[in-house]
Amino acid sequence: MATSFTDIANLALSEIGAKLIASLETESSEEARVCRLRFPQARDALLRQHGWNFAVVRADLSKVAEAPVSDWDAAWQMPGDCVRVLRVAAGDPDVRGGDFSIEGRRLLTRGADAVSLVYVSNAVAVGLWDALFVEALSYLLASKVAGPLTQSPSLATDMLNKYKQLALPEAKTVDAREVLSGENFGFRQLTANSPLRNSRFRC
Repeated sequence: MATSFTDIANLALSEIGAKLIASLETESSEEARVCRLRFPQARDALLRQHGWNFAVVRADLSKVAEAPVSDWDAAWQMPGDCVRVLRVAAGDPDVRGGDFSIEGRRLLTRGADAVSLVYVSNAVAVGLWDALFVEALSYLLASKVAGPLTQSPSLATDMLNKYKQLALPEAKTVDAREVLSGENFGFRQLTANSPLRNSRFRC
């Protein structure tokens, strides 16, 4: 299990046969420099691909004092670690929380006195990242650093293909299944959704 950005960078470097590094943050080697440049963008791009369970965070938003100059009547400051909005909930049940727009780092709403945001965060500790997410990120990062470090466009393409065709689909599929898996439901919910039970009691 990866426990640091350096671990993930080394997974990527090992895929392209490059020299491993001791510290992504402080090392001055070419490998560390290139990985340090590409890592944040690769991480955030992958986080935006899917509502990863490990990275989902909830927060109550702070209202911006100045109202937006538009059809929207309120603006809310989005968290700095938000890379993808999943759901918006208004404090008033009569207000549609899903009715919103994003402009810059502000969330715009109508008729809401309070707003809660469910979003994907890029600030979750690395030790909590899903193993399949880490594997996918290592291939994506490898595809971005292979060119500068190996001067081999074909190797970069190979890493990108492994990311798109193998690692990313598997990671997203497994993660999505856990949202509505049987482990998340009690006995009553499982029996209520049972095709056999429904067939017996169908009118």
